[in-house]
Amino acid sequence: MSKITLLLLFMFCIVSQSKGQYQLQIQLKAQSENIDLSEYPYFKANFRVLNAGQPVEVQLSDVFISEGAFAIIPEELSPLVNGWQEVKWYTKKSDPADTLILATLMVKIDSKLVQGLLFGVYDLFHNVIITDENSIQIRDVKEGYWSIVQPGNSVPIQVRIRFSLLDENKRPISMKLDSITTNTDIFKLKWLGSDSDPDFSEPPRLVMSGSSYWVNIYFEPKENRYYHDVMTIHYQGGLKKHLPLYGNSFKLDGKTLIEMTEPLAGSKFTPCQTVFIRWKGHSVNLPTEISYTTNDGFTWTTIDNVMGNEYLWTVPDIETERLRLRIKQNFKQADEYILSEDTRTVFSVGYDTEGTKLTSSNITGKLLTWDLTKTGQPTIMNRAYIGESDESQQFYSFGLVYNNTKTEYIVGYRSLSIPFIQRRDSLAFFKMGEQSAYRKIQLPTDFISKKIITNITYNIIAVLPLNGTEMLLYSSIDGTFLRSVKFDAPLMDFAYNVDGTGIALLFNNQIKIVELSNYNVIDEISFDYFLNSVAISMSPNGRLIGLGNKSDGNGLKTDIFVIDLQTKEIAKVYGPSIGDPIRIYFNPTSTSLIVGSTQDKQIAFYDLTQTKKAETLFGHFDVMTDMQISPNGHSLASTATSRDNLMYRVFTYPEEFITGNLIIRKQELTNDTVRIPFAYLGTENQHVIVQICNPTDVMIILSEGFFEYKRNLDLEFDWMRDTLFPGECLEIVVNYNPLDTGVIRDDLIFKTCNTYIRVPFLTYSYPRNVTYFNKPFEMGEVCIGDTVIYQRELFRNDDPVPLLVNFSATEPIANKEFKDETFIKDTLIPPGGSYFARIRFTPLELGLREAEIAVYHSNQNKIKILNEVQGIGIGSFIETSHNKLLFIPEIDTRELRLHNFGKTDIVFDGFDVVPVGLYQVLTPTPFTLKPDETAIIEITKLTEVAGNASLIIDANPCLIQKFIPLGPYTSSVILSLPIVEVEATDIDVEIPITVSITEQESYKGIRNFEGEFEVHAGLFLPLEVSSEWGDAILTRNTIEGNTRTIGFRIDGDFPTFGILGVVKGVAGIAETDNSDLVFTTGKPFFGASTSRIETENGKLIIIGLCEDRRIIRSYDNLSNVIINPNPANNQIQLDFDANFTGNADIEIADFMGNIVNRIAGISVSEGLNSVNFDVSSISSGLYTIRILSNNIISTQSLIISR
Repeated sequence: MSKITLLLLFMFCIVSQSKGQYQLQIQLKAQSENIDLSEYPYFKANFRVLNAGQPVEVQLSDVFISEGAFAIIPEELSPLVNGWQEVKWYTKKSDPADTLILATLMVKIDSKLVQGLLFGVYDLFHNVIITDENSIQIRDVKEGYWSIVQPGNSVPIQVRIRFSLLDENKRPISMKLDSITTNTDIFKLKWLGSDSDPDFSEPPRLVMSGSSYWVNIYFEPKENRYYHDVMTIHYQGGLKKHLPLYGNSFKLDGKTLIEMTEPLAGSKFTPCQTVFIRWKGHSVNLPTEISYTTNDGFTWTTIDNVMGNEYLWTVPDIETERLRLRIKQNFKQADEYILSEDTRTVFSVGYDTEGTKLTSSNITGKLLTWDLTKTGQPTIMNRAYIGESDESQQFYSFGLVYNNTKTEYIVGYRSLSIPFIQRRDSLAFFKMGEQSAYRKIQLPTDFISKKIITNITYNIIAVLPLNGTEMLLYSSIDGTFLRSVKFDAPLMDFAYNVDGTGIALLFNNQIKIVELSNYNVIDEISFDYFLNSVAISMSPNGRLIGLGNKSDGNGLKTDIFVIDLQTKEIAKVYGPSIGDPIRIYFNPTSTSLIVGSTQDKQIAFYDLTQTKKAETLFGHFDVMTDMQISPNGHSLASTATSRDNLMYRVFTYPEEFITGNLIIRKQELTNDTVRIPFAYLGTENQHVIVQICNPTDVMIILSEGFFEYKRNLDLEFDWMRDTLFPGECLEIVVNYNPLDTGVIRDDLIFKTCNTYIRVPFLTYSYPRNVTYFNKPFEMGEVCIGDTVIYQRELFRNDDPVPLLVNFSATEPIANKEFKDETFIKDTLIPPGGSYFARIRFTPLELGLREAEIAVYHSNQNKIKILNEVQGIGIGSFIETSHNKLLFIPEIDTRELRLHNFGKTDIVFDGFDVVPVGLYQVLTPTPFTLKPDETAIIEITKLTEVAGNASLIIDANPCLIQKFIPLGPYTSSVILSLPIVEVEATDIDVEIPITVSITEQESYKGIRNFEGEFEVHAGLFLPLEVSSEWGDAILTRNTIEGNTRTIGFRIDGDFPTFGILGVVKGVAGIAETDNSDLVFTTGKPFFGASTSRIETENGKLIIIGLCEDRRIIRSYDNLSNVIINPNPANNQIQLDFDANFTGNADIEIADFMGNIVNRIAGISVSEGLNSVNFDVSSISSGLYTIRILSNNIISTQSLIISR
C-alpha cells in the first residue's frame, strides 16, 4: 500500500476521533499495552465509552474487534463496573513471526461508531499451516482437486496440517488439537496420523510442534451439483483454522449481452442464398466473430470477423436440418487510452447513464468530462472545478455519479486544505457545460464518507460511511435529504439491484438483503470463517453475489467469492490480486465478473460460465483509487495515484449467442421430361415451356440457365438471374431448330449455387429427302494449268417443306483444283425445286482429279448434301540432269538426260538453240518417252570457245517448253601435297593429292585431270594411282639423277574440295631421309577452263633409321635375288635366299608401277628358294620383280626382249 493511501486512512481516523471527541469517545484503561494476554489465546481489554464525559454501558452486540483483515465478534462483555467494561475474544492472530498484536475496538452507540486502538506484545505464538500432499500451502480445496465426481462415488484428497506453538523462550511445545470437523456429510474426514509422531490416535490429543499430520478429505456427492463446506481445525481450547471445501463445479447458464436478431430459429434457406445476419448488445468498437455448425457445436466453421451489427452472408452449399449460427466476442481489450491533462492523483470517476460521457475528479478538484461517442482517443468536452479554477486547493473525492437527467453529475468530496476539525464531507452538483457547482450540500458533522453510489434509476444517492453503521440517502435531482438507513454492525459496502432490492455488507461478512421501499431486511447470509469482506455487488439477475475479502497483509491473494443466493453457498472462488478490492461488477447478463483491486493485477475479468482463468488487464503503475464500468458493460475507467492517473479501456466479454436449428434445403426442380413437338431438319420452331417448377419449401436462386449442347434446342433469351419461390413455375421460351435427325435429346441445365440441376428435353427431327442429278459431276480432260467452268443441276427437294440452302463448296477445303462458284447463300429451295451448282476446274497434276460438292443447308454443318466432282489433268512433265549445261575447251560434246516423271507419254517435237551457230543438238526428233523412261541427247559446241545460249525443248501434250542455259565453265584451283612420314620398310606408302576448286557454277560431268610431281628417286617407288571419282593411271615414272618424276591422269566428276587421288608405292632408303614433294608444270592439270592454279608442295620423311642409316627392321630377310636368264624371252628362273619359313608374293611391274603378273602365296623355306616364271605373255620392256613377305620386300630388274 502506498504512503498516500496510508496517510489518507490515518487522516480519516483522526478526523473521526476529533469530530466525535466532544460527544462520544472511547478510552482504554491501560495506557501502554492495553491487551491482557495472560489467558492466551483468550484476550481481554478494559475500556469505557464516554458520552459528553459520562460513562455509557454498551451491549455485547454493539462491540466489534478487528485484527487487521480478521473480523472478530467478542465472546464476553462485562457490565459497567466502576466506570469500566471488560471485553474478551479469541484471537485470530496466527503469525509466529509477528510479536506485535494490533487490533481495533469498535463500539456502536446508536448509529455512531467509536474506535480505540488495542495493542500488546506476546512471546508465545502459534501457527497452523495446511498444505497439499506436495507440501504446497493451500487456503481452500477447490473443485479442481476432485474434478467431477458422480453421485454415489467417494473420492479422497490428502492434506497435511503442520502445527507450531512456541513458548516465551521461543522453544516448540506441544499444542492441544481438539477436533477437526466439517458441517455436512458430503465431505468426510479420516485422520491418518504423522510419519514423525508414533502416536496415531485421533483428536482430541496433543500434537507435536513442527510435525505434519495427514488427513484424508472424502468428497461423496449425493446429487450431480456443486457443493460447499468448511473443514474446521479446533485447537487450544477455542481457536479455529478454516479450510473452505468446494466440490464439483457450479453450472451457470450463459446469457449474453450479445443477441442475434436475424435470422430466427427454424428459418429455411437454400444454398448460396444471401441472408442478413443481424445482432445487438455487442461492443461496437470490437469485431464480432460469426461462425456456423452442422454437428451441434462439435466443430465450428468461421464465416468472418466483422465490425458493426450486420453481415450479408452467403449460405454454404450444404444440406442440413441442424444448422446453427453463432456470434461471439472473445474477451479482448481493443483500445486503451490515458485521459488526463496532468499527472496529479485522480480519486474518482463516473459514467453518464448511457456511457457516452466520462467525468473524473483529481486532487486539485478539477473535473474533466470526456466525449466517448467517437472512436479513437476521447476528447475533453467540459472543465469544472470543486474549488477555484486556479487549482490552488486540494480535495479528496470519495465518489462521482450522474443523475437521470443525463447532463448533471454529483461529486462527493472533502477539503484537504483546511484543518481536520473544520472539515465536513459535502456533495457538489454540476451541470454539463458549467464550470462551477450550482448546488453544494454539507453532510452531517460527524459523518465521514467512504463512497457514494446511485440506485438503478439514478435518482437516489447513497452515501456510505468510512467507519459507521449508518447510510445516508439524498435525491440526486435536487439534493434533498431523504432518509438514513441504520444497520446493527459496521457497514462495509452496499449495492443496488435491478429487482428492487439492495444488499448490505456488514462487519464479519454479514450479508443483509433489504427491500428498497423501506430498507427492511428480507434475507441474510453469514460467512464468519474467512477474512473480513470490504466490497460487494449483486448480479443483475438477482441470483449471484460478488464478495471481496480484505487482503491479509501476508502477500497471499485476496479472495473474491461468488455466492449463489438460491443455495446461499459459495459457488466460485477467485484470487486476482494481493490488494484490497475497490469495486466488483457483474456484466449486464450476470455471466461475467469484473474485479478492481488497489494493487498487483488490478483489473481482472472472469467468465462465470467457464472454468478457465481470468483475463487480466494491467491496471496502473501505482495504487488504483477507483474503477467504474460503463452502463452497457463494454468499457471501464480506472483512476490511480500514478502518472497513468485515468485509464479508459474498451473491451468485450467472452460472450456468444447460438441460434436454434436452421434448415438448408438442397435445390430441386421438377425433373419430368419436357417433350417438344416433332419438326423437320433445318426448320425454325419456338415453344413456351411452363412445366418447370419449384416443388420445395425454400426459394431457389437460378443464377445460370443453358442447354447442355445448344445445337438443336436453345433459349430464346440469355438467362437472367431469377429466384423461384416455393411452388412457383418458370415461363421460358425455347427455340427448336433441329440440326440433327432422329431422336433429339438435351438437358436444360440450371446453376444454383455450386449445384447444377438438369431438366431433360426430348423431341424428334425428320431427315430431308432429295434426288441427285449429274452424279458424278464430270469436268473432262483439261491441261494442267488450264481452267474450265460448268453449271449443272445437283439435286431436287422432295420434302413437303422448303429447304434452306446456306451455301455450297468444294471439299476438302485444301483442294486447289475444284472451286464452287455458285455464289448463292441462304436460299430457300421450294418443294420440288432444284439446286444448280457452278464449278470451276483447274488441274494442277496429271491424272484423275476428284473432290466433292458439299451443299450446307438448314443452318447446320453436320448433315450435308454431297455430290462427287471429277476431271482429268493432262500435260508433259520433264526432269533434266542439268539445270545449266557448261562446256570446257577440251570436251566439245556433252550429254543431257531427259526423264519423264509424269503419267502420260511425252512426244519431243524438236530442240532449238538460241542464238543459232553456237551449239547444235545431235539427237534427231521427234521421239516419244514413256512414263518413267529416260533419254540422252547430245549437244556439241560449234565454236572453239563456248558461248552463252539457251536450249529450248518442245514437248507434248499441252505444248510444254523447257529452257536449259548453255555456256562456258570456269574455275580456280588449289592443289596440295602433304607431309608424309613413313618407315624405309613401308610397302604401303600413300601420297594423297588434295584439291580445292572455286567455281561459279558446277560442271557436273566427267573431265580429265593430268599432273606430275617430283620426289627423291631412292625414297619412293610408285606402284599405282587410285581415285574415288573415276579412272586413274600412272602416266610417268622416270628418274633423272636423284629425282623421280611421277605422272598421273584421273578422269572423273570431281568435288569442289577433297582428295582427287592417291599415289601408292614403296618407301626406300638413300643418302637422305627426306625429300620435297613438288608439283611440276609439265601437265595442264584441269585444262584451259581453269583461270588460276595454285600449288602447295609437300614432303616425304623416312623415319625409324639408326645413326649408321641402317634400317631398323626384323631379323627376317630375303637376299641374293638372281634372274636367269636376264634378258629373258619366254621362261625365267628366280632364285633367292631366305632366313625364315613362310609365304611370299611375287609381282612383276612395268616402269609405270603397273602390275602385269603376280604369283601369290608361294612357300618360302629357310635357305635357297627357286621359282619358275612364264613371261611369254609379257611384251618387251624393262620390268621390276618384287618379292614380298611379312613387310619384307626385295626387288630386281628384268628385261624382256624378243
